[in-house]
Amino acid sequence: ATQQRERVDALEQRIEALKMEFRSGLEDARGAMEEAVQALREERVRAPQRMERGEAQPKTRKGVEAEFETPEKVGEPKRNSLGRRLYPELVTKEPAPDDEEVYGEAWPLIEEWRRLREDHPNEGKGLSWLRTEERVRELEVAMLEVHGLTLPPETEPLRGLDRSSQLNWRKATLHNVSKALAWAELRRWVRRVMTLGLWRK
Repeated sequence: ATQQRERVDALEQRIEALKMEFRSGLEDARGAMEEAVQALREERVRAPQRMERGEAQPKTRKGVEAEFETPEKVGEPKRNSLGRRLYPELVTKEPAPDDEEVYGEAWPLIEEWRRLREDHPNEGKGLSWLRTEERVRELEVAMLEVHGLTLPPETEPLRGLDRSSQLNWRKATLHNVSKALAWAELRRWVRRVMTLGLWRK
């Protein structure tokens, strides 16, 4: 009885600590999202101003002709006349024969990310889904922040505020998923402890 009471006390302390950590995490995530939204708003305001100042470049003949080119297969990386990729920093959903050469050190992350995403739904619940979702977001943050890659569905590399926005919301999502996973694992542990206690009685 004493040991069980100690376990319950320890569990209550753990729950209180998780509550405080969860509240702090929500505040951090909310702050990151607000910064990203504000950055996008500022960029939308500046874009028309740049157009008015004549900063938009007229289309070259090559640019006009590109509009009428035969569209590439969905997910297939675009290449120049020499067969090299136009955007080697752009991650594609579909694999290509030269992936390992193009992506270099980031290739193992991309390979794992593609494999996990293949059968992973956008929404779900349960420990299995949360664990996979956490790993997917970890890989995405690493690819963006460490290796400077751009992820689908983008078709061109992201720069500046656009890149920051993509990175910030993924970090916020990773933080929230990690907290949800911790709570789910804690609930499962509580059920096991309580079930074991009832069985012993």
